[in-house]
Amino acid sequence: MVAARQGTSTHTAHWEYNSARVVLICRSRVSARPRMRRLEGGCTSRTNNRRQSGGRPPALPSVPAAGLRPATLRLARSGANLERHDKLRQDSPPAMAGARWHNLLELLESGEIMLKRSSIARRLIAGALGLLLTGCAAATDEAASGGYVVPKTPDGDPDFAGIWQALGSAHWDLEDHAARQGPAPIMGALGAIPAGRSVVEGGTIPYQAWALDKRAENRANWVRLDPAVKCYMPGIPRATYMPFPFQIVQTPNAIMVAYEFTSSTRVIHLDRPGTEAELPAWMGYSLGRFEGDDLVVDVTSQVPDTWFDSSGNFHSEELRVTERYSRTGPDTLRYEATMEDPKVFTKPWKISMPLYRRVEPGAQILEFKCVEFAEYATYGHLYSEEPKASEGLPATGAANAESTDEKEAR
Repeated sequence: MVAARQGTSTHTAHWEYNSARVVLICRSRVSARPRMRRLEGGCTSRTNNRRQSGGRPPALPSVPAAGLRPATLRLARSGANLERHDKLRQDSPPAMAGARWHNLLELLESGEIMLKRSSIARRLIAGALGLLLTGCAAATDEAASGGYVVPKTPDGDPDFAGIWQALGSAHWDLEDHAARQGPAPIMGALGAIPAGRSVVEGGTIPYQAWALDKRAENRANWVRLDPAVKCYMPGIPRATYMPFPFQIVQTPNAIMVAYEFTSSTRVIHLDRPGTEAELPAWMGYSLGRFEGDDLVVDVTSQVPDTWFDSSGNFHSEELRVTERYSRTGPDTLRYEATMEDPKVFTKPWKISMPLYRRVEPGAQILEFKCVEFAEYATYGHLYSEEPKASEGLPATGAANAESTDEKEAR
């Protein structure tokens, strides 16, 4: 069947097999030059059963093609006979968009399904069939991942490069917590600690009894004891969800992660399986590998001084962290970290949270050299007197930080 309208032609080819009809519809536009015809809108496909109808047709994924707009494929799964055929049988009936659709195209190409075609449609369908066969694998991956295909590096690895940041209040407390007064009352509401929901699987961290007492002590003295207050490197996993961005730079053999807080960095080695660090370090020793489209990192050899948050949650030198980074969209990651420390916890436990790409123009990791900000927190016991509150304000703010009495006196 050929129908022409406003310079376009629609060509429909029918394949009939086992009481089911497969229809491939291709649209072409006639150019100004004689005998020249190009595929304009791609092809759509559907099946119809002459003995049974009904059912909502699921949408097949888009199939990219060089020089063509994406072709949208639709398969109206209204008949069961075609699906029951041995060569098309799959474990999950709705999976017609994947391997079953590919098998169907193979049957069409091999001639096992007869093609009724016009001479014009013949050329169009031959090209469209090749296009669908080459794009089917990518379309299947797209359908399986909910419509998102993980980008790859030139070496074929999942691409995690970019500037990322966590949102939320996990850096204050991994568990559920209410809003509370911050350590600097002069800051008022801006210095308060916001409420937050737990990011721990199961809600709470499985501490041993003695460790709960230790955490309570840490929490009561967290400004004095928290190493991050003194500008020490936060360790893993805390560096990931600090309220600062970090950047991932990826190569075939290693991944470098640069953190804005304290200007910390770490290298995730992809080519050193089974190796160990000679000495413990604040950011540990990281060995990475790819599991499918996920990046999995084993972190060991961390010093016992780091905390998980500002609420006293801690670990020992036996901590082992297993991280998992998963691409969930063009600008989102899912981050998981499983902690094992038999010296402190009764069992392994896991946290998870989304990470978001910084997409604003000019996004970059900026400098946060925090040593000067932590001077009093670190060496305050050596001061003869505490610094005045106004000394922490910018010059313009300090000039305006006059009391009402001082203004009246002037």
